[in-house]
Amino acid sequence: FFSMRAVGWCRQLFVAATLVAAATSATSGKAASAGEKTRRKVIVHEGIALDTVTYEAAGPRRVFGAGPLVLLHGWPESLVTYDLVYQRLSVEGFQVVGITFPGFGDSDKPPDGSEVYSVHGLVQALRGALRSLEIEKCILGGHSMGSFVAWEFAALYPDSVSVLLAIGSAATAASPHDYNRLEPYVVAIKAFMDVHKHKIPVTFAHNSLVGDLYDKKKVPRAFVKGMVEETRKAPPYVWLALMQDLIRRNDSRLLSRIKAPTLLLNGANDSLFTLNMQKAMRERMTSAAATQIVRIPKSGHSPHWEQPELFVQNVAAFIHAHLHLVTVPLGPGPIMNKRAHGGAEVSSPSFVAITRPPSQSVDGLIGNGYYVVVAFSVAMLIYTLSLWARSLTAGPRRAGARRGRSSVKKTTTPASARTRANERTPIINPTRRRYFLGLLSI
Repeated sequence: FFSMRAVGWCRQLFVAATLVAAATSATSGKAASAGEKTRRKVIVHEGIALDTVTYEAAGPRRVFGAGPLVLLHGWPESLVTYDLVYQRLSVEGFQVVGITFPGFGDSDKPPDGSEVYSVHGLVQALRGALRSLEIEKCILGGHSMGSFVAWEFAALYPDSVSVLLAIGSAATAASPHDYNRLEPYVVAIKAFMDVHKHKIPVTFAHNSLVGDLYDKKKVPRAFVKGMVEETRKAPPYVWLALMQDLIRRNDSRLLSRIKAPTLLLNGANDSLFTLNMQKAMRERMTSAAATQIVRIPKSGHSPHWEQPELFVQNVAAFIHAHLHLVTVPLGPGPIMNKRAHGGAEVSSPSFVAITRPPSQSVDGLIGNGYYVVVAFSVAMLIYTLSLWARSLTAGPRRAGARRGRSSVKKTTTPASARTRANERTPIINPTRRRYFLGLLSI
């Protein structure tokens, strides 16, 4: 095996692996460019500018009058809350739009007392943002506070919503038990308004975010740190106004007016909204036949943080099951929100909740050329080091040890001649040195 021919084979294999990596990199580069994001401000009513982000689909666009997937954040977050799932959803073929409500994140912050700081005010801000983005119809999803905005928007403008996704939600913001639990937040925020007029303290913001998680260690630390800074962009009066409005909400009356297929997606360990609350909601909805409840295991109030893969799989499966989708060739252009023409219609399968992430296939690993190059390079390094080690330990062959010689005449060499020969003998056998240098050149 230790021959120059083997070295040549190894070199050819390495070149082939490099070509595979280059082809894979080029393919993935195209997908990445298709999923690039666009961040911009849009003007809504009364001249308020909202921060928005759009992720283009990384696969064939799937539209059939459904529109893009619009995601609304919870209290007191921003569009950054979906950073762990934006790209995953775009890979599923959806054009994804995130919107930050007034007063939060990088959106404009009207002064204290503004009518916009209520769920109804946020609904009107959302309507203005969709109009500015030229979105006539959309798949609307909201988390926590954002779900209450989505409830009311879907009830008031049913023709504008093709599918409704309620994440970490229920018909009422709080039960009597939760009123007692949320009241300390209200008291604390009022105190901060007296002492910290412009920013919420870091510790309070951090606890507000991670307090309802099932296992905060599963969420990337850098992401949590970034979310803490995002929440602190909202002034204390914004925290207080919307918290007070939320704990008084009861959207049960709106449920009968919702026509869109609805996914109630909560964490199985959500301490705010229970399974019984969601079942009661489904019974009141006229679209009960098209309403599904999914509880994602090992997840609290924010399943898109703790289980992003399961979150995306359930969202995509539900949308595919309830819409007749058309695949349109990927290409540049405005947000597609009208009926698409051309393409192949996809049938609507029955929806089955996904509670376990699928194991990654071997094809998925082989498909990434970098894995091929890295694995091959490591193997070659090990092989080279082992060959080098054997060359160090192996002395020069005896003349009579060559294959094919049955007998060799023994001769007597003077001691001085043996000494001179040993001085000329290299530490590494010259033949094996060539093998070593050949492998090293790979």
